[in-house]
Amino acid sequence: MSQLPISVIIIAKNEEHNLPRCLNSLRGWVSEIIAVLNDCHDKSEEILLSVGAKVYQHEWQGFVKQKNIALNYASNNWIFSIDADEEVTPAMRNEIEGIVNSESEAGISGVSFCRKTWLLGRWIKHGDWYPDRVIRLFKKDCSQFEGNYLHEKLVVKGRVLKSKTNLLHYSFPSMYLFLSKNDSFTRAFITANLGRKNFSVTGTVLRSFWKFFRGYFIKLGFMDGYPGFIIAVQQAYSTFFRYNMLLEYRLQERLFYLDKEDE
Repeated sequence: MSQLPISVIIIAKNEEHNLPRCLNSLRGWVSEIIAVLNDCHDKSEEILLSVGAKVYQHEWQGFVKQKNIALNYASNNWIFSIDADEEVTPAMRNEIEGIVNSESEAGISGVSFCRKTWLLGRWIKHGDWYPDRVIRLFKKDCSQFEGNYLHEKLVVKGRVLKSKTNLLHYSFPSMYLFLSKNDSFTRAFITANLGRKNFSVTGTVLRSFWKFFRGYFIKLGFMDGYPGFIIAVQQAYSTFFRYNMLLEYRLQERLFYLDKEDE
């Protein structure tokens, strides 16, 4: 396959264990790889440079700003955004080639793909984690990342094609990482919602129950076996934990202001 006029953008921190798999799936068919790194203490930069990637160092500013920085470095109009723990399948690569090379697809501004995650020895195909549709191929001149500190969203002006092919996701190689990511997402949730969302006991309990029920029963998470049950429990627990952390931070703020008034 000849190289396509596509710039790949990656943001990463200490991803030496994931990058070889990711980069191997891009080998030979994209013309440019742009990587924006922050605070790396491993061989991430060395691995990227070995495949000819253009590497830039920027301090962490949140997902939105970091991805827009990478986007601004890209020289092609067609952009493919990928995370270090993801892998492009041959079917997905072939579809991208057809879209980029086809004049009949000139009206397409972006393409969304189904992201399929690996957990405890199996691919998750139901529940809250699938199809987890994400826009990854898009045109630079009509797209930009927007959102808050917790959630980035790619806004594309124009037609977005829905692909049926899967982007493979190896986000949780161990249960320890599965649990530790919950902590980092919780802290980002607090940063994004402190002062905006209100806490209530009833609301917190109902949200948590609904998360489990929706993922495990309505979205058929039970069909993924025991990993499907773990995901449903984790989704419920995460919701319960985040809102209780929000309550704690609000109480701390209130005590701080009361102390100030007493001075």
